[in-house]
Amino acid sequence: MVAEPGEAGVLAAVLSAEPLALCPLSPVVVQPTGVAGASPGGLAVAVAALVADGARVVLVGTPIGDGHERERRDLVAVLDAAAAAGVIVVAAAGAGPVELLGHSWVVPVASCSGSGRLSWFVEFEDAQRGLLAPGEGVPGPMGVVSGNGVAAAVVAGAGALAWGMFPEATGAQVRSALLIGSVHVHRSGPPLLDVARAVEFLERLAVGRAAWRGTG
Repeated sequence: MVAEPGEAGVLAAVLSAEPLALCPLSPVVVQPTGVAGASPGGLAVAVAALVADGARVVLVGTPIGDGHERERRDLVAVLDAAAAAGVIVVAAAGAGPVELLGHSWVVPVASCSGSGRLSWFVEFEDAQRGLLAPGEGVPGPMGVVSGNGVAAAVVAGAGALAWGMFPEATGAQVRSALLIGSVHVHRSGPPLLDVARAVEFLERLAVGRAAWRGTG
């Protein structure tokens, strides 16, 4: 995962009826790479290596500069390859060029408060697609952290846990499950991450696969 050290303590969401619940003791953690302020070309190399190594979910939590046009083209090609391979790419909203955050396969994530409101530090224009997830005062072994990168780590961790529960699901199916989200009375911007609904979606797909096999 491409992230800053401050996001290393952010873990995954709890499977519960409360879509904003967090589990500080989850075993899913972020591996920081120390590439803060990376270029699109550097990110393309990092993501390509992760995909080649068999990664299933890639988190981009660090800010990415605009870089040169060729670098941006390389990044688009790598993201296209990740989509073709079914590797989910989650990125912090507002922290990269349009080639990253505007890519149809990438899931941008903006931070929200515990009540579901867009966090005070998030620009509204940076939270128009993707998901909202808790990103304020999230506890972890390195202390309390906040930010869009924190929220993105929550979504990536939730996706990893859900995929672990349903290993036969495809990347597209797990991504779709995450994007179902949930509405909220204070909602502004994209849907809130709702892990319970994501799991229900994947459960229905699993039941459908089992039924199809039974008739085969």
